[in-house]
Amino acid sequence: MIEGYNFCKSEIDVRFKKLYGRFFVYILKSKKKYVYIGCSSSIYYRLIQHKGTKNFDRVELFEFENKNDSRIIEKQFIKKYKPACNFQYL
Repeated sequence: MIEGYNFCKSEIDVRFKKLYGRFFVYILKSKKKYVYIGCSSSIYYRLIQHKGTKNFDRVELFEFENKNDSRIIEKQFIKKYKPACNFQYL
């Protein structure tokens, strides 16, 4: 993992467009409960999609060097935290 970030849903804006092409695992939370865990190299667009379909108030981002590392951690996080909207890898 390179770096981690934690921010509010309302902070998702165009600043995240500059992160395009970088590999992230993201965790969506609502009142400290895990809602969804995913990975993306288009984090801005992915989070914008989730803003319209998932109920969350916080986002945690974890940046990785490559897609393979992010996919491995995504699976581990899903198995560990069992988010309400994830069904794969359980």
